[in-house]
Amino acid sequence: MPTARASTRFNGFPKAVFVIRHGATAGDPEIAVAETRTGAHRVLLPGVYAVYAKSGHIVYANGQGDLLAVPFDQDRLELTGDPVSFASGLLGSSNVSLDLTISDDGTLMYVKGSGPGQMERGEPVWVHRDGREEPMVADWTTEAVYVSLSPDQTRLAATINASGTEGIWIRDFTRGTVSKLTFEGGLNRRPEWSPDSRKVVFVSDRRGQLEIFAQRADGGAPPERLLSHANLLQEALYTADGQWMVYRAGGGAGSNLYALRRDGDTIPLPLAVTGFQETAPAVSRDGKWLAYVSDETGSYEVYVRPFPDVERGKWLVSVAGGIEPAWSHDGSELFYRNRNHEMVAVEVLPAATPPTGRQQVLFDAGKYSSDIYHSPWDVAADGQRFAMIRARETDLRESELIVIENFFEALRRLEQ
Repeated sequence: MPTARASTRFNGFPKAVFVIRHGATAGDPEIAVAETRTGAHRVLLPGVYAVYAKSGHIVYANGQGDLLAVPFDQDRLELTGDPVSFASGLLGSSNVSLDLTISDDGTLMYVKGSGPGQMERGEPVWVHRDGREEPMVADWTTEAVYVSLSPDQTRLAATINASGTEGIWIRDFTRGTVSKLTFEGGLNRRPEWSPDSRKVVFVSDRRGQLEIFAQRADGGAPPERLLSHANLLQEALYTADGQWMVYRAGGGAGSNLYALRRDGDTIPLPLAVTGFQETAPAVSRDGKWLAYVSDETGSYEVYVRPFPDVERGKWLVSVAGGIEPAWSHDGSELFYRNRNHEMVAVEVLPAATPPTGRQQVLFDAGKYSSDIYHSPWDVAADGQRFAMIRARETDLRESELIVIENFFEALRRLEQ
């Protein structure tokens, strides 16, 4: 069940900012605000710790170990601007709990680095089925969080974290260039490609809440808002035929999967809408199967159902835990990462019931970035190698007290 922590009252008002953590594994916590009298709350943005500052900001930490501040209207209970980052190098963990305080006169104090090293974002690399690793691009070291290969295999879309702001970048393998695609919002993440390799679909907070946008990969047109939802949108993808958009809305036990036909339908089709947490949807390229992750057994497991008629069947695929499902391009295999951080290949038998066969452990994927909510890696068209992120390890074994005087003034300068 979700748990709430780090509650802070707003200058005597009956409102509180807190962090929602979803289950024991606690990936992707969310910062929320609530009316304490009624208990009604609203999720604002992803984050692992938050406090309210008298300057009218929420000061928070993200899962990558950055401290940020975002303007907040405590009467309307909504964000009024983009986040700005002012510190980094904190413990990069979803379970972080910071010693942090902000006085009314603007003195900020926090303890930096109070825990062991954690795996974080890092460099995109190729990993072969036997575990051999090779550079994706010579001397390309960056702060990648998610990567996605275009269907024609000529480009890579990557979420890059720069000073606490996540943006989408495009690496063109043919031309040898890299270019930034997104310039608005503090969070642009989880890129997926259109079937024709011309557009990138991604999640963005540029309008104050998480919505789905698409933009031409060459940057030749402004982004187009595809989808908004009463609950925050967390990820989305097109089916290979371009007829459907599959997406996830909400967080925690309210994290559900839907599909929307792109021929003008406005009523979404529920795919996995339960009292449990469903994440990481992946549709086979022939459009017949949906794979996803659910915690309905108390642990994260990979399931497969027919698509779009999900009521025709449901099969557990993973053995003792599984996340990050991805289909091979030829439809013969389904990949996932198991509880031991190993990459597993599952034989697909479309005419059988269940439609999956033998499983084979390919390699130890423990040193590559992982996410229970959305796969941060992708599989190449030949099924012989994977675009993965070799996580860097930040060593934060020593604690340090940091004091920032005149923090409110410094924050005003950062926002200019």
